[in-house]
Amino acid sequence: MPRPIRKVVYYLFLLLVSSLAVVLLYVLGAFSIGLLPVNNSYEAPQKGIPIFVKSNGVHTDLVVPTVHTVIDWRDYCMPQDFGRVSQEAAYIAFGLGEKAFYVTTPTWDQLTFSTAFKAVLLPTASVMHVTYYENTPTESERSKVLVITEAQYELLVPYLLDTFQFDTDTQRPVLLPHRNYTYNDNFYEAIPSYHLFYTCNDWVNEGLKKINVRTAWWSPFDKGILWYR
Repeated sequence: MPRPIRKVVYYLFLLLVSSLAVVLLYVLGAFSIGLLPVNNSYEAPQKGIPIFVKSNGVHTDLVVPTVHTVIDWRDYCMPQDFGRVSQEAAYIAFGLGEKAFYVTTPTWDQLTFSTAFKAVLLPTASVMHVTYYENTPTESERSKVLVITEAQYELLVPYLLDTFQFDTDTQRPVLLPHRNYTYNDNFYEAIPSYHLFYTCNDWVNEGLKKINVRTAWWSPFDKGILWYR
């Protein structure tokens, strides 16, 4: 093999090994740091506001009451902007995601390499995925309830609102029209940049840290969040 070609092969091999090492360190770091708790002494109130952390196996949402004395979410994410959502929908879910990934891949079989590469490795634009639920979510392995106080909810609401981009004229979140998956969801423009160290699950985890409940120190995967529920 000619020397120039050997050098190219050598450097490609180093690049492959380095990339695999970075991925391995990231995964090991995520799971190990995900076992480190914050707010470890937190005790949930006996009575309060039930909210949920809901996972699809990869991505987590924060699910809160549609209407409460603290906020009426129908004033911001209007049910009439959705396909078939009643004014009496009990809960509303919020999830941050990478814009191209979220909007163009409603199912995993539609995922492309370029979309996945940009979503994971490059800082990119994000969106808020909002879903209305007609009934209170049920508890399960992937749907965990947290009971919080009104004071905690008053801390969580600004965190959720501050993630949206707002229209200066309507004072409502900027809707992405005709991008929904089903009759009860919509996408809105969001402010944060999405990248390897700030994922959808990091966003949920930061919200939980904001209200001082027990959660992971860092959790780019859903497992670190659900572990403490």
